[in-house]
This record gives sequence, C-alpha cells and structure tokens, in this order.
Amino acid sequence: MTAGIILAQALFNSGYQVQTFPIFGVERRGAPVAAYVRVGNSEILQRYNVYEPNDVIVLDEALLDVVDVYEGWKGEDSSLEGMVLINGSPVSSRARYFVNAKQIAWEHSLGSKQAPIVNTAMVGAYLGFWGQKLEYGLAAVEEHSPIKTEENKKAFEDGYNDLRNRGGILMPRRLV
Repeated sequence: MTAGIILAQALFNSGYQVQTFPIFGVERRGAPVAAYVRVGNSEILQRYNVYEPNDVIVLDEALLDVVDVYEGWKGEDSSLEGMVLINGSPVSSRARYFVNAKQIAWEHSLGSKQAPIVNTAMVGAYLGFWGQKLEYGLAAVEEHSPIKTEENKKAFEDGYNDLRNRGGILMPRRLV
C-alpha cells in the first residue's frame, strides 16, 4: 500500500493526475494486498478497480505461486509497452524485469532478513526504468517515509539505478 502511495506521489510531483487505492483480500497479517495507481494527463473520472493494468509490480516473488499476477495484464497483447517488474530473480519467462530489492533493503537496514521492506527500492526501479525524474521520487519517499527516511531514500535511489545500469531504461515514458 505504501509503495502505491509513494509511486502516486512521485508521478503527481511529475505533473500527472493520479489515483491510488488498495484492495484488501483476507484481512490478516501477511495476506496479499493489491494497490493500484491510475495515471493520466487530465482529471481522472474513473472510480472503479483496475482490471487491465499496463504494468505490474510484484514486491514478493512468493506471490507468483499464490496469485495470478498477470491476470488482466495488457502488456504482451497490446500496443502499449507494458512491463512486469518482480522483486527477486528471473523465475518467470513472462516477466522480463527483475530487481533484487531484498538485497537493497538489507544493505540499508530496512526491515529484517526475514521480512525486508522493499517498497522504496521497487518504486525506484519502476520510475528509473521509465525515465522519470529521480528528484520527484525522492521527494515522495521523504514525504511518506517518516521512519528511516534517509535509508529509504538511498534504497529508492539504488532501485532507481538498478535497471538503468543494466541497460533496462527505455525512452522516458508518458504514463497514460
């Protein structure tokens, strides 16, 4: 949920109109949560769930065994350049983009070895991949990470540079 808020704030800082909202399944600690971010150049009038996302960000690769993260994804079957970004290693032939956000979180003492907090690194990787401005993301992290703010900003920046350093950046994308 926090990742969705940080992503939406960073895109809003970039001049986009945004909506973000979570969907909770079973309300128990550790249950999968989905958070959606809708982005546009003008006022967003839709007020319903996102059923066909252009992009998917998976913070925990264990979800690949539990949830169909590709459900409704338009990336492969449309003219849009959609992406699936997974925290982990190349375990799925359908996803082309991976970031070891767990390692980044450990390096910056975010969470524990058993439960690393990877949200800022993953949002950083996503925004870096699409060529969005680093400073807008860092400002969003600062605003929405009241605890370990500097560590979260460093994790965001490491995630931001991860795919870029591996040649993953496309052209700056209009996220509409």
